[in-house]
Amino acid sequence: MIRPSGVWYEERVDFSKAALGSDHSSHKEIHGYELLQGTQVFEGELLGGCLESMYDMLESKRYKEEGEICRKYHIFPKKEEWKGKIVFLETCEEKPSPELLFTELQSLERAGVFEGANGMIVGKPQDEQYYEEYKKVYLEMFRDKDLPILYNVNVGHALPRAILPYGARVRVDAGKQEIVFL
Repeated sequence: MIRPSGVWYEERVDFSKAALGSDHSSHKEIHGYELLQGTQVFEGELLGGCLESMYDMLESKRYKEEGEICRKYHIFPKKEEWKGKIVFLETCEEKPSPELLFTELQSLERAGVFEGANGMIVGKPQDEQYYEEYKKVYLEMFRDKDLPILYNVNVGHALPRAILPYGARVRVDAGKQEIVFL
């Protein structure tokens, strides 16, 4: 079972040898999991990952060969493979702007990622940068969809982090503030 952490940690900015062993600054978690829209309880198998990595697979903005390789070897799941899944997404240490987040989500939507999904789990933004702005992007992007969205989950690049294994079946209960492995 995964529940909200009572604290979150800032990512270090100094990765030099002198910083070895230094502690991360910690903060009291005040948000918990936030249900942005949809039903409080939903379940399905997990599929997803780092939004920027998925975007790069689809759009090849960073490395022009990436999309071609992903298509050739069927690395990115097909539209029908997302049906019935709980899509989990998180942003990377680059802390993309809210505008880029919207663009990335649109790319995944064009690929059919959200069509037929049972719900979405969204990771906590690293260092809580763009915390409120990202919420607005998700609400804007999915306002016309009947898609439950659980926000601020300790997965991905933010610290501390839990692990969501691909293919695991889970039940999300926003009211109880828990994700239970079935």
